[in-house]
Amino acid sequence: MHHASILTPALGDFTASLPVTIYSVVTGQRPLTAAACKLYTAFLAIRFFTSIWLLVLISLDRCISVVHPVWSRSHRTVQRAAWLAVCVWLLAPVTCSPDLIFRDVEKQKGCEYCSFKFATRARNDSKAAEGRVVVTLIHILLGFLAPLVIIGTCAHLIRTRLRQEGCAHARRLKRLLLVLVFRHGDRAPLASYPTDPHKEVASTLWPRGLGQLTEEGVRQQLELGRFLRSRYEDFLSPEYRREEVYIRSTDFDRTLESAQANLAGLFPEAAPGRSEATWRPIPVHTVPVTEDKLLRFPTRSCPRYRELLREATEAAEYKTALEGWTDFLTRLENFTGLPLVGEPLRKAWKVLDTLICQQAHGLSLPSWASPDVLQTLAQISALDIGAHVGPPQAAEKAQLSGGILLDAILANFSRVQRLGLPLKMVMYSAHDSTLLALQGALGLYDGHTPPYAACLGFEFRRRLGDTDRDNADGHRPGNVTVSLFYRNDSAGLPLTLRLPGCPAPCPLSRFRQLTAPARPPAHGIPCHGSHEPATPAATVVPLLAGAVAVLAALSMGLGLLAWRPGCLRAWGGPV
Repeated sequence: MHHASILTPALGDFTASLPVTIYSVVTGQRPLTAAACKLYTAFLAIRFFTSIWLLVLISLDRCISVVHPVWSRSHRTVQRAAWLAVCVWLLAPVTCSPDLIFRDVEKQKGCEYCSFKFATRARNDSKAAEGRVVVTLIHILLGFLAPLVIIGTCAHLIRTRLRQEGCAHARRLKRLLLVLVFRHGDRAPLASYPTDPHKEVASTLWPRGLGQLTEEGVRQQLELGRFLRSRYEDFLSPEYRREEVYIRSTDFDRTLESAQANLAGLFPEAAPGRSEATWRPIPVHTVPVTEDKLLRFPTRSCPRYRELLREATEAAEYKTALEGWTDFLTRLENFTGLPLVGEPLRKAWKVLDTLICQQAHGLSLPSWASPDVLQTLAQISALDIGAHVGPPQAAEKAQLSGGILLDAILANFSRVQRLGLPLKMVMYSAHDSTLLALQGALGLYDGHTPPYAACLGFEFRRRLGDTDRDNADGHRPGNVTVSLFYRNDSAGLPLTLRLPGCPAPCPLSRFRQLTAPARPPAHGIPCHGSHEPATPAATVVPLLAGAVAVLAALSMGLGLLAWRPGCLRAWGGPV
């Protein structure tokens, strides 16, 4: 929308002011014929109205993005903005039609004036006066009052929302901890398909291999790191300090490299181009994929999660949607050579992923891969994601996936506050599946897959000057708030997210209460199936301890008998 607001005055100058100015310079006089009078004033009026009403649209756009950020992510599109701008241009000539109808050249005292001329032989002076009043009221209403009311209302709503989010009291908020979960940068496709026209030259197109980070991915992460540096310049130390920043990544090349590129943008000593004497590497921690239960959730090895997923895929709504795509998937099988009908929908997503990666890197797509096909594949992917993170039993699914990470984030903050640790930032370099599961646990999944380098941030702050008592941990939970932001577009500002049921920023106690159903229970992750009787840890541990104690007593007794035969005589038994 802001691009249209910049182009409109320029276009108005070109169509109205510039030609008249050129004519005046060349001829030395103003073109005051009747036609020139009408066209010139009409063009000026059109420029005036389009500029004002495009500013109104920009105000409405900003207001919606601030007041309803989650809704706006799904409904604010470039196509809709373009159509609204076109509508403004089409309506402007209608509002300026009086200039074309009633403007004319009048001579007064030897001078020519381009003005409204309402009185004619067919119209008396009273009718002319009425016309003048009507035109004046239209200009005042559409050119001043209505835009003023709309822009003022938008400014009031934005100010009210920002005050609710605590922006008006930002100086009274002290940052305590930042937790960032971001997706890796742009990568090569994860896989190919049998009929892929680029399959034979994949090693040339993707010299680092499938699934690996690209140069564009490195650039995206560098940019994200620089954004974080500018946003938290007054909070982070100028240079990396191991006691203040902790970085963890999944054990994949693309996430490890993304973390390193992000840190190169965040801390100057790790930036590219530094001399050997000043360059410093920054450690990134990881664990093997098979042992990672924090960023790669154990859904495949969890019987209960498989039951919940089966329940979702057997729901009537899911089956109806899938049946509607049977013919589409059958055609896609013929195009790709992959079995897709009756197979997990992730196979269809991999086809979409391959096509999107190739398109992003300027490669030609097969003739069958039309925009409609890509859109349908995206809808199928959204259905599959919804089954994993959405209803039914969304909260229990979250306990087995994104709720694990959410619980760890809250636990880490409590530990930092309880022990008085100097930790300021925790960074997790992960995948779109990690962000999707976390969004599902927070109730913020909106049907869109996080783009490359998307970042979900948790900001823990404390309100200063309040008088709440310290609790047993030595901090004031009533003063602490949690703010969420989501950066999914490097060209715009990050979105402020609001946890459903809680204003932003959300008090920590309320945040814990609302997210409790999505976080694992205290006794551990309930991963057993409904047909597998669980053995509580509270029962298993005492049984194991008792068994070990009995075995130890027997061993000691047998050893004592073996080394001290006199003990048998004391009991009257044989040696």
